[in-house]
Amino acid sequence: MPSDDFECHICRDSKHVLKDGIYKRCDCLTNQLLNVSLAEAGISYPSESLVLDSSEIEKQWPSFNLDQDTLSYLKTINSTILEKNIIPKKLFCFQGSADSPKDFMIQCILKSAVIKGMKVKSVTMPELVARNFKKDEEAPSLEKMFTELDILSVYFGSEVQYNIGASFLHELIRLHNNNNGNHCLILNTFAPLDLIGAKYGDRIKNLFVRWDGYLKEHDRRVFFMSVET
Repeated sequence: MPSDDFECHICRDSKHVLKDGIYKRCDCLTNQLLNVSLAEAGISYPSESLVLDSSEIEKQWPSFNLDQDTLSYLKTINSTILEKNIIPKKLFCFQGSADSPKDFMIQCILKSAVIKGMKVKSVTMPELVARNFKKDEEAPSLEKMFTELDILSVYFGSEVQYNIGASFLHELIRLHNNNNGNHCLILNTFAPLDLIGAKYGDRIKNLFVRWDGYLKEHDRRVFFMSVET
């Protein structure tokens, strides 16, 4: 009988196992390192639940009406990362209510990026603003943070001062376009496009375009997609 003193009965907590005469990393260490990386990236859902599949989403959100076109697009992004190890270069914003699977779906993509060794960070706009204004050498500027990451995911719409949020949204989109899409920016919000215009002004609203099912190769605006029908 295996001893209950060990968390992993395969390696007996040594973190390595002998295979074909060579000591190799045990799965428990791989999973531990992955969970640390996911936590540092700001991913809050349990790793094992992050499966981008309609049946998994329906299981967790049984009464939710999921937009299948948006799910299909998210799955395309996910497979591009996992199968081709390519950073998505387009600008996208996913919209959904607080009780939608929007955040779950985005975190599935972020998990795939972490697995492939990409540098990933998920933050809210208030966190991003606070980080930027910290008088701390360890808190990088917005530009430095953006260019050091492969994928930055930002939730916006809950700021108290929308003029500051508007400035940061504009700067994030500018940074993405100035870096020729070499760093992925994923925006997400509860706010419909018209509400974005009401809160942030037409200058910001005009940086977004509703998703119509087609990628416009040279369009530098943010593709706005809802996860709910």
